[in-house]
Amino acid sequence: KLLAADGFILSSPVHMGSVSWLMKNFMDRFAYLSHRPRFHRQKMLIVVNTSITGEKGALSTLKIALGHDRGARLVHELAIATPPWPQTERAVAEKERAIDVAAKKFYLTCLDTSLQLTTFNSYMDFFMMQKFSLICRQYLPADYTFYNGKVYYFDTKVNPIKAAVAKAIVRIYMYMMKDMGPGNVPWPATKNLSEKLKP
Repeated sequence: KLLAADGFILSSPVHMGSVSWLMKNFMDRFAYLSHRPRFHRQKMLIVVNTSITGEKGALSTLKIALGHDRGARLVHELAIATPPWPQTERAVAEKERAIDVAAKKFYLTCLDTSLQLTTFNSYMDFFMMQKFSLICRQYLPADYTFYNGKVYYFDTKVNPIKAAVAKAIVRIYMYMMKDMGPGNVPWPATKNLSEKLKP
């Protein structure tokens, strides 16, 4: 159903400056999309409601749902204050306008069902993930299977010059990040750690 949808509306109340446990559970189950994105055509509207404060943290958390900037394109953020007391007419009118703007923007954006445009940064992102999945294929087999043989996240024309430059920059990045990849020292070293923790 998600793949068939034109867009997603993710909504959560603010709990302790973030999303609710139910939304966090949903996001955790889709965490693999940060590595293996799928929703390149879909648009996303995120909505939070709070009594007074905390909306920035909740919106920030919702942004990374469903693949972060590798997946569904975020088209609008909406935060609505819902304090437990009656509102002024002006406050209600402002909220209604904000909801109308968000709904219209989301609807109109969803009418465009084309895939996202490929950019130089998105090339670099793809090649970085592909290279890392190759280096770590023993430890990240699902990532390796996803990226192996692909020229981009989805079928599209890849600009050969941009791709070549992106690959060159990625090689430099990977060299600079070589200690992030697999080595030959198990860690944490359980035996040594337990000895250090002895009183």
